[in-house]
Amino acid sequence: MQIGVSQKKGPRKSRLHPWILGLVVGLARASLMASVPPQVPACLVLGQPDFNTLNPGGASSSSLNHPAGVAVGPDGHVYVSDANHNRILIWASTSAMVNGQPASGVIGQPDFSSSGANAGGAANAGTLKSPGGIFVDSSGNLWVADTGNNRVLRFPSPIPSTGATADIVLGQAGSFTSTGHNTGGRSAASLDMPTAVSVSNAGALAVADSNNHRVLIFDNPTASANADRVFGQAGSFSTASVNLGNSNSSANSLFNPQGLAISGNTLWVSDTFNNRVLRFDLTSPSDSAAQLIGQTSFSLGNPNQSLPSPDAGTLFDPTGLALDSLGDLYVADTQNNRVLYYAAPVSSSASTAFGQVSFVANGHGGGSNGMFNPQGLALDGDGTLLVADNQNNRVLVYGCGGAVSLATSTPSPTASSTASPTATVSPTTTASPTASPSPTVSPSSTVSPTASDTPTASPSPTRTPSFSCTTTFSQTPTLSATPSATRTFSPGPSPTDTPTLTWTRTPLPTQTAYPREQGRAVSYPNPVARGSGQVCIAFPTGSQARIQVYDLLGRQVADVDQGAIDAPKGTGCWNLRNSEGQSVASGIYYYRVQVDGSFFLGKMTVR
Repeated sequence: MQIGVSQKKGPRKSRLHPWILGLVVGLARASLMASVPPQVPACLVLGQPDFNTLNPGGASSSSLNHPAGVAVGPDGHVYVSDANHNRILIWASTSAMVNGQPASGVIGQPDFSSSGANAGGAANAGTLKSPGGIFVDSSGNLWVADTGNNRVLRFPSPIPSTGATADIVLGQAGSFTSTGHNTGGRSAASLDMPTAVSVSNAGALAVADSNNHRVLIFDNPTASANADRVFGQAGSFSTASVNLGNSNSSANSLFNPQGLAISGNTLWVSDTFNNRVLRFDLTSPSDSAAQLIGQTSFSLGNPNQSLPSPDAGTLFDPTGLALDSLGDLYVADTQNNRVLYYAAPVSSSASTAFGQVSFVANGHGGGSNGMFNPQGLALDGDGTLLVADNQNNRVLVYGCGGAVSLATSTPSPTASSTASPTATVSPTTTASPTASPSPTVSPSSTVSPTASDTPTASPSPTRTPSFSCTTTFSQTPTLSATPSATRTFSPGPSPTDTPTLTWTRTPLPTQTAYPREQGRAVSYPNPVARGSGQVCIAFPTGSQARIQVYDLLGRQVADVDQGAIDAPKGTGCWNLRNSEGQSVASGIYYYRVQVDGSFFLGKMTVR
């Protein structure tokens, strides 16, 4: 993994008048947050013939339709869960691939041209229905969150190119033909729409049991179908409460988790509907998270922290997670249409955004630089990153033939006679950077890189520091640099010192007419039973309102025009039927409410 090192400098006191300083800081914040390291384009695309083709097409060995997960085995084999085609495709490796490379194997279907749920029949040990997250353990066994069948399957190694059958099933009381929600009642052995799986080096299995709003840990899944531990339900295997039944989230609650990653005794969870990522210590008896990313408090859960645009510290429906060998974290920030990279030790602010031109941008697009609702993530042994670009019907590959190169950029500071930093560079035998952010614009520091920090032109360059203007927030930043680090760095120009600015975020004002989070519409009841007749959605009042409902794969299910709203609190209802008048299937649904030109988002579960 080739990464530029960002160093933070100790500041001098500024003599600027406070209101002038505030203006300078505000302008610098806008400039810095819009600046990220130079875009890292994808080098390879699977599922499409080129970067500009985005349509799913029919089922074939080279097509994908809303891929949800991706995994790489110890032998280099690449697996992609092709959700809408109800299958998993297999590629030999990334090393010899070209754009549009056809897959060499298929799981869940008898051939490459078939795409029906459960191969067009009843579920068995060799079929799939809308598979989600996947993971290959150190022995080469493939674990699959078979989301639509409410189960987790294991396909043992070696996996044949066709006709693979699972030898372990979790969530269905040992039956390969049962597919119900919480079969046998909610318990340590039941599942309701699992969306992600991850396996530790010790063989422990983690499952994101999304509709039960919990994460299950199976210490030995090959010996027992009962989970040994649960996160998100205060230790109870029989409950499935959103945020433990409270109106706000907490350090030990979850709301539809959809992403997992395990490293040693550390468990990372994408708490998707709370718009955050949590870190849990598996050695601790506590089920409370030890670290939070995406929110400023464990009790908050707003998309992008209710800010008018995303930045390096916010998240909107995060899903897929991946960890490299150094502990660097990758997060699929799904609704912001980007993948964020957090260098170890992981802090609350990302250092690179894949798929966007800046941290404050979140538009969806194609090409080699765009994304549209990325979900599953994986890294191969060389550090190559693979992204399931769900709505673009493709998998993007970054860093072909080696690790992704993440060089940092240095934005130009605002021109001012008082905003010109100075630096003295004295090569020594030790590296001791410091970080003391303060709301000033004239920092001064002394940087002492290691004696081996001289750029060279050799194929294997020695470590060269690259300095950048680093965005920090009110949280205390974490900085680490040790002479023994094994990460390699790209050679660059001579170090230059740039200012470090500090500010406090100001969220949007609360709407008095809206009882919950800004930017969200609240459905009730949630979950809702299919036979209950309707679900209602609360949203801000206005003269006109429209509700659009989408399924988990992004397909529009219903479009309801609510017309005029005169009630003190706007409310609209949906009859749980699609545009053709048919009752919708059980599952997760997104909804978007348009009120007088403003949009409010939410999700619901139909049982």
